This record gives sequence, structure tokens and C-alpha cells, in this order.
Amino acid sequence: SAIGNTASMVTFGGAEPVAVAISAVAPKVMQLPADVVSLAAPEIRATYKGDLVWSISKGSSSSLKKDYRSEGIMRVSTKSIGIRSGIADNTLPSHWWMVIETTNAYYNIQFIGSGSRIELRRSTSEGNCDEAGLAEAQRFVLTKPVHENSYSCSVSNKTLGDVIDWLDAGNFSSYYDLWTNNCQHLCKAIYKWI
Repeated sequence: SAIGNTASMVTFGGAEPVAVAISAVAPKVMQLPADVVSLAAPEIRATYKGDLVWSISKGSSSSLKKDYRSEGIMRVSTKSIGIRSGIADNTLPSHWWMVIETTNAYYNIQFIGSGSRIELRRSTSEGNCDEAGLAEAQRFVLTKPVHENSYSCSVSNKTLGDVIDWLDAGNFSSYYDLWTNNCQHLCKAIYKWI
């Protein structure tokens, strides 16, 4: 063109051989082998994070460590994710869990499908609580759960011991039923009571 390449004008044409070399080599360098690309974003199954500190199964519960009973609840957040099946993700109902944030830790409470059991796990982060929920739904670590805003709120007058006492008193059955008493019902019942 009449104006010419700006780089050529500034460098008096000295940059042209370098630009030609880069344009010839760059496409080949940028092509990474498939196994290197797969290492960049591995699909790692979620695992149950946190310490199991309490559970109830068919009306029989374990005791909650005394130190945890007095922890004041600051916030509850309900999460959900489509359950992974052998055919495709999100083809089955969603799994729900609740993250209970206290003055000292985070807790995940959820129904565990095998054995009609409600478990409470203590963790150091909300992310670990979410991973425990993802594990029950057989999902991958990097899967982002849905935050159920309608069943999440700040709390000011309940302790972790209050929640356990409420469940131990039979206010919510630990007998799992897909249609009438499942993980969604558990989260909604705790939210309504809190």
C-alpha cells in the first residue's frame, strides 16, 4: 500500500523476516497434544469433604460433639444440582443440600441416598460443603451448583444444637422416600423451621 506497514516503517523493514518466521511457526507451536489439553481441565469426581459429625438413620441418631452444639448459625444456603446418570447429566431429579454457616465452621446437611440417612459434615469452607453435595449427586468437582435463593437466609437465633435437637425430636423423618420425603423436602423443612 501507499502508506505501508507501520512496523516496517519504524524498523526500516528489519522486522519483516521475524514476523514471517513467527507466522510460520506459531500455528504448529499452539497445537497441543490431546493428552496435554485433557490435563488442563480434568474431570475429577467430587468426594465427601469434611468430617462426619452427626447422622440419623431411620430414627436412630449419633450424638453431636458438645463443642459444636453451641455454635451460632449465621446463614443457611440451599444448593442443588442435577443428578448424574449413566445416560446423561440432569436427566434425573435434582439433589439438594444445605450449607449451614456458623460462627466457627461450615456444615453440609443432606440426605444420603443409600440407607435412608441424613448426615451432617463439618468443613472449613463452603466449597468443601458443596463438593460433598456434588459427591452425592455423582458429579465432578468443577460443576457449579445452583443456589436456591428461595431457601437461603441469614439466621440470628439458632444454634447447630437446635437443628440437631429438632431433627432428633422427629420433626423431619429420616426415612427416605423419593416422592414424599427426600433431600428437597429436608432443605425446605429446615429453612421453614429456621
